[in-house]
Amino acid sequence: MVSYNQEQYVRDALDNVLGQHVTFPIEVIVSDDNSSDATPLILQEYADRYPNIVHPIFGKRNLGYPNNLRRALEAAYGKYIALCDSDDYWTDPYKLQKQVDYMESHSDCAICFHNVMHVYEDNAHARSLLNPLDFPSELTAEDLISRKWFLPTNSELFRRDYLVFPDWYDTVLHVDYVINMLVARKGKLHYMHDVMAVYRHTSLSVNAQHNNGKWGYMLFHCQTMKKILTQIKPLYPSEYSTIIEDRLFFYDEEIARYEREIYCEKHFLARIFRIKTYKRLAKRLLRINGV
Repeated sequence: MVSYNQEQYVRDALDNVLGQHVTFPIEVIVSDDNSSDATPLILQEYADRYPNIVHPIFGKRNLGYPNNLRRALEAAYGKYIALCDSDDYWTDPYKLQKQVDYMESHSDCAICFHNVMHVYEDNAHARSLLNPLDFPSELTAEDLISRKWFLPTNSELFRRDYLVFPDWYDTVLHVDYVINMLVARKGKLHYMHDVMAVYRHTSLSVNAQHNNGKWGYMLFHCQTMKKILTQIKPLYPSEYSTIIEDRLFFYDEEIARYEREIYCEKHFLARIFRIKTYKRLAKRLLRINGV
């Protein structure tokens, strides 16, 4: 778990992790990114109450989400890692047990994940499921490459030994996608249709921090995804080359489209500004001429 100024949410996240019914030991690693609110105090409170389970990491400077997440992951020593950002929370007390039971009986599975419920803090949208009811149960790295986003961070559990960070990890955002792509090289993905977590959209959510407008955000997203796939391609077996190249071509097309949308939007606004300027000049000239 990572945290940054999440004093109003972090208790929900911790309580639901600590409320898991499991037959195996767990540790809760929370890496705090130098929060300026009461989040560190809350984390210390839980560490004092659960000294053998809750292990907070406090930094003296802000690392940013990618490196803060890496710090948390590198501190883990369990066989499996489950993720949950501190503004999200789990809703099924048997979530971890279900996932670990599956992974233990399927050695070819690298990632086990499940459906989640989208909840919007500002009530701008109704609650909704991330994945449709007919979403497939068995997937591979090819699905991660070719499909739209379907693997929420707070739903996944993966084998820790499968994650090895590349040198370029901290040069891109969308690092949850990078992590999934790295782990998925080693095995299959299994999807559980159970809704076992809430993905909470808040003003501090990572996606909410991009204020470049709709087209600007989409352009940034496609550029980031293209960069990730370009850098991860050499790490994948040759049989994935075609599917990665196809996806890179898709992002090139999308980048060109969003660049056109941004240009047209700016051009339209500039044209409106010119029209208003001409109208003001015309009115001024009419007044000067006594009309």
